[in-house]
Amino acid sequence: MNKKFAADHPDTVKALLKGHTESVAWLNSAAADEKSSVINAALKEASGAELKPDVIERSLKNIVFTVDPLAGAYKKLLQDGVDAGTTKQADISGIFDLTALNSVTAETGGSKVSAAGLGKD
Repeated sequence: MNKKFAADHPDTVKALLKGHTESVAWLNSAAADEKSSVINAALKEASGAELKPDVIERSLKNIVFTVDPLAGAYKKLLQDGVDAGTTKQADISGIFDLTALNSVTAETGGSKVSAAGLGKD
């Protein structure tokens, strides 16, 4: 979201982040068959088709769910895009403001997330 929205609607931002952290916690704790069922229901609603539960369960074994935006990777991602010719060099300092996220994670017992020098923790 942009800075203006975040400043104008702090309660909405906090509620969104709280829901996001709760969703990530559920993804990390729910049984594989439960996750598969929920994902398939969403796929069916969105596209009219489902995947076999074992396909989803195998896929989920290769995914790490986190609220951390992995800010430390952004400089390399930008440079990789520049090297590949798909983007231009840019100043990405200040791209993150993780203060609201860190407030929510502190309330829920989660770990502080780093902006990796690209904004506010």
